[in-house]
Amino acid sequence: MEKSTFLSVLPKLKEISLPGNDAHKSIAPPDRMQRIKERFSQHVTPKQAAVMICCYPKEDNSFYFPLIQRNVYPGVHSGQISLPGGKMDLEDTSLWHTAHRELKEELGIDVVHQEQICQLSSLYIPPSNFWVTPYLTVLDSTPTIIAEQREVAEVFELSLASLISLSKEEQTISNSYLNEKSVSGYTVNKQFVWGATAMILTELKMILSELITN
Repeated sequence: MEKSTFLSVLPKLKEISLPGNDAHKSIAPPDRMQRIKERFSQHVTPKQAAVMICCYPKEDNSFYFPLIQRNVYPGVHSGQISLPGGKMDLEDTSLWHTAHRELKEELGIDVVHQEQICQLSSLYIPPSNFWVTPYLTVLDSTPTIIAEQREVAEVFELSLASLISLSKEEQTISNSYLNEKSVSGYTVNKQFVWGATAMILTELKMILSELITN
């Protein structure tokens, strides 16, 4: 997606109806609803979290945003591909505050004075009991990315044009809560993106595809 095209649809991003669950369920893990039912049957209180889709132009006249691979650690999201973000802290005044604080902590990108372009549909992540809200903001220039080495193993960028053209595929996953399960996702930079991150990206993909064709 060229810079001029993306900038032309930005005002519409603030007003568009979100596809929400229709987007999420199209790529969600097959046992997602069962896991949600099991969680809520335990009367748990979800922890609030937020992630940031931080878009910026590059020299090829296209917009990009960063994804990260998390370091390996004793947790359910160990080593996974995600958007920069994390849980809401007590000092955060809003989930938007959480998203831009985490972006700065993890990648050194400061968007505290940037406009919140839109808030995408929130979603629940059963394995970690997080209720995650995604936000999108847009920078005028390419930022300097400084990855926080304790949390981030790798950073890679995805162009909006590449996002729109991603094709869903299946891979078998084994981790702390899945045992040889086939899940849907996307290959980005030779990495498999699935779960909540794939669900969030699918909603943005659907929104942008609709805007540029109408």
